[in-house]
Parts: sequence; C-alpha cells; structure tokens
Amino acid sequence: MNAVQNLDLLKLSPYIRYANRISGTAADYYVPWRIIYDFEVIFMVEGELEVVCKDKKYLLEAGDFHLMRPFVEHRRRIPEGKSCTYYNLHLDFYYDADNENFQAEEVYCVPCELKVEKAEVLDRLADRTVYGMSDTDRLEKYRIEDPVPYLERFETIRREYNRQGRMSLLRMRGVFLEILSDLLEEMEKNGEELQEEDVIVSFMRYSMEHYNEDINIAALAREYGFSPNYFRKVFKTATQLTPREYLLHYRIEQAKRLLHFNRYAVSEIAYMVGYNDINYFCKVFKKEVGCSPTQYAQAEADRKEAPELPEN
Repeated sequence: MNAVQNLDLLKLSPYIRYANRISGTAADYYVPWRIIYDFEVIFMVEGELEVVCKDKKYLLEAGDFHLMRPFVEHRRRIPEGKSCTYYNLHLDFYYDADNENFQAEEVYCVPCELKVEKAEVLDRLADRTVYGMSDTDRLEKYRIEDPVPYLERFETIRREYNRQGRMSLLRMRGVFLEILSDLLEEMEKNGEELQEEDVIVSFMRYSMEHYNEDINIAALAREYGFSPNYFRKVFKTATQLTPREYLLHYRIEQAKRLLHFNRYAVSEIAYMVGYNDINYFCKVFKKEVGCSPTQYAQAEADRKEAPELPEN
C-alpha cells in the first residue's frame, strides 16, 4: 500500500466521490472491519458512534468532526441502546486524473449491506496514490464549537452530490474548502500549540512519577486527545526525542543513580525502573551508557574509593 503524500494547503483540490446523511440504531447499523482507499469524513449530527481500530477506539458525539485516513484497518458501531445521525463524505484531497477512480457505493456500501465480517482488500485500489495534508492527525476527532453553520454546509454538499452535475463537483469542492478553512482557523484560535505544550509537560511529569510502571504511550496519547503518531511528532519537534526515547532516557538516568549507591542488585534495579526483563534492561543500558550496569556500578565504586590527591 502506498503512503499518503501530504500537500501544502494551497495545493488542495478536493474531489468528493460520495456524500450522504446516515441514520441508524445499534440494531440495524453495520460497518465491517475494513480499510478505505481515500479519506472519510464524518460530521456527527446527534447520538453516539464508536470508531474501533486495531490499537484504539473512541466515541463520536454530536458536533464531532472525524477524519479517517486511508489504509487504516477499522470498523464502526453504534453502542447498545443508542442511535445516531451523521453526514458522511469520501474524498481525495487532490484530484489526480491519472489516479484510479472508483465508485464508493460499490466498494464501501455493498460489504456493509452484506454484513461481511471483514471487507476484502482490493489490490487495484490498495496501490493507488492518495494525497492528504499535514494536519489530518489533528482532525481524527475534533469537537466543533458551533456546529450549526457546518450542518448547513454538509447538507449543501449532500444535495449537490445527488445532482451529479459538473458544476456540482465544483460547488462541493468550494463548500468543503470552506469547512476545512474554518476548522483549521478555529483550532488555531483556540491555541492548539499551547495545548500541545501542556500535553508535553504532562507526559514528562507522568514519566517522572510512573517510570517504574508499564507505561502505554499510545493509550496516554489518546487520553490527551491526540493520535499516537501526531503525539510522537509534536513531542519530538519540541524535545528532539520521541516519547519512548524520553522515557527510556529518564529510566536509565534513574538506574545510574541507583547503581551509584551500590545498594541493590542489577536485577532489582531493572525492576525498580520499569524493566521486568533484566537481559533487555542490560541491553538498553549498554546501548545508552556505553557499558553494562555491572561495569557502571564498579566504575562508580572505584571512583568513590580512589584517594583524593592533596592540593598543592
């Protein structure tokens, strides 16, 4: 499968291949495990809808904007006893006449109607070139402050799609660019960068307080409201380290401190800094410090026992 190629905002030229307003209940709504071959937008009108991926899940509610990236295995379901209504779009962020086009109804809707457990991966579409933009991770789930103007715009896109005229394609493109522009402007106005700084500090503090525990960085990222990939990106931009590298570095520094006092066995120290596997701990320590934990502890002991030279 091809990687998504991100474009500058000024080069976006959205092509909307499908638009609909969908309502359902837990009893009659069905989306199988699948991948998609373009971007999918959901704008929640009312109710609840759960998005389930292999490594995470999250709940969409009224006013939420959701963007699913291509080639991510996922499914959707409505929680038991609930219902929902949402607008649904499938699109490419850039129209490439040389790229293979397809009918979304055939590719996406039919497996839902047949209620297959897992939709077949279509090789002819898995290798198509997909264009996106760099901010798509932030739009995976975003709560819009005032959803009313967006309701009107999504309804306009749905009507134009049903007309199926050449001018309708142009109108849908224009309205979607308005939606995208207002979304990004709202996120910028609300201080998204400051929020990112707060999350980075929060993760650092959490690492310091829980470094001796099993820390699920992906789960923490989702608690902060970020996708794991986006959290990794903003953390590395700010610190020059990935979250995992930061946690590893902090754990090794704590291990060095404990080895300095020479009160614990290496196996105990490994457990005290969050490693249940002593062999893995020793491997990580040597890669980070340049010597084994035992060698480091001996060097610290020798240094403490060395007599101080008299001053001249």
